[in-house]
Amino acid sequence: MLEKDIQKALKQFSELERQRDDIMSEIISMHARVDDMRDIKAYVIDGLPHGTGISDNTYKKAQRAVDEYNVEMDMLLNRLSVLEKQIWTVKHLLFCLSYNELKIIRLHYFEHVGWDLVALRMGLSRRTCMRCRDEAFTKMIEQVGGAAC
Repeated sequence: MLEKDIQKALKQFSELERQRDDIMSEIISMHARVDDMRDIKAYVIDGLPHGTGISDNTYKKAQRAVDEYNVEMDMLLNRLSVLEKQIWTVKHLLFCLSYNELKIIRLHYFEHVGWDLVALRMGLSRRTCMRCRDEAFTKMIEQVGGAAC
């Protein structure tokens, strides 16, 4: 992973977390809909003839709904898995940073604050912030290469 790849991952981090939260909400919503459907039951009226097969249209529609639910849930879980891996990768890279390096990276890449304002918020010169950023990227590149923190 090169510096530009790490920068791209950092810039996308907030969006990845938002997408993960959206998928989790969608999964919860789907579970709620399924739970609501479980309360719907077919009633058998005694005294009327009953078929012995399960080939009625209601069963077919119900089975189709279950199949669609399973396909949609699998797609959501796969997307969630990919997002979780990407989020974990970024968090793993940030683990080795010092407090100031982490704060500088968070301000600029996650909160989208410009470098001049980052320096002002940190109480440092712009040059010192840039040096801290460079050191942070060096550490993250080493982390990707397998070096210990």
